[in-house]
Amino acid sequence: MEWARSRDLSRVAKLIDDSLMNSIRIRCTAAHDDSFETCRSKIGGAPDLLHGVDWPLGKDGPMAFVAQLNMQEVSHLDTAKVLPPKGVLHFFYDNVAQRWGFGPDDYGGWRVLYSIGDPRQFKRTDPPPGLPEESRFLASSADFSNEWTLPPIGSLQTERMRFTNSETWAYIDMLNDLSTLYGSDEQINRLIGHPDATQGGGMQVECQLASNGLDVGSSSGYADPRVPELKKGADDWIMLLQMDSENESGMMWGDMGRIFYWIRKQDLARLDFTKVWLVLQCS
Repeated sequence: MEWARSRDLSRVAKLIDDSLMNSIRIRCTAAHDDSFETCRSKIGGAPDLLHGVDWPLGKDGPMAFVAQLNMQEVSHLDTAKVLPPKGVLHFFYDNVAQRWGFGPDDYGGWRVLYSIGDPRQFKRTDPPPGLPEESRFLASSADFSNEWTLPPIGSLQTERMRFTNSETWAYIDMLNDLSTLYGSDEQINRLIGHPDATQGGGMQVECQLASNGLDVGSSSGYADPRVPELKKGADDWIMLLQMDSENESGMMWGDMGRIFYWIRKQDLARLDFTKVWLVLQCS
C-alpha cells in the first residue's frame, strides 16, 4: 500500500493493506413526506413490515424505527458478498432508554428484522400509539456508494500491528485523510466495513464479552477470569450498520453520538439477526 509506505508505515504496510474493508456509505436526503414506494430503502419514517410481523417492543415500550434497507438496492456494492442478496432489513432502537450495549441487561434495547417476499406482502406500518414523539423520526431517502475503510485505533486489527508512537500518529493522519476524502463533514452512515469510532475501536471485544454475560461498562468486566477465552471469538463480530445522529430526521444518539449494530459472521451467513449486538458511542 503506497499510501502507507509514504507515511513512515512501511513496516506494517502489508497489514494495513490486508485490513482494508469495503463499506457501503449511506447518504440521506430529507423527504417532504413518507410517500416512498413499498420496501424502498430509507432512513426514518414508517417501516414496510411483512404481513404478520409486529412492530418490535422493548423493555420501555415500542422502539423507534431507524432504517429500512432493501438488499437488492445494495447487492452490487457488496463486493465481499457478505450481505443477503435479497430481502429487507429493518433496524429498531429503544430511543427512550438509549442502551449503550455495555452488558447483558442492555439486550432487548434494539432489534433487527429480516424479511423476504414480494413487495405486495409488505405493508406501511404506522407507529404504535405508545411511541413518543422523540422516537418518531422524519423520513429521508438513502443513496449508496462504495468507500474503503480502515480499522480505528484500539481495534483488534490495529492492536495486532503493535504501532510505535510515531507509527500511531502516522496512522491517525492516514485515517483523517481517508475520512476527509470521503466527506467527514457530513453524517457518516455506513453498511458493513470498519466503524468510525468516537470512543475507542474495541467494539468487537465489547460485543463478544457483553453478549456473553459480562458487564464492560467498568473495568471489572474485563477482569473476569472468562475474558481470555471469550476474547478468542471477538474476530467473529463484524459491523452491520453504523447510524450517525441525523439532525434533519430528529435522530440524536446521546450527545451527537453514533449507534453501531454488530453481528457475528456465522449468524449473518445463517441470516440469524436475533443475536445482533449494539454499541452506542458519543464524541
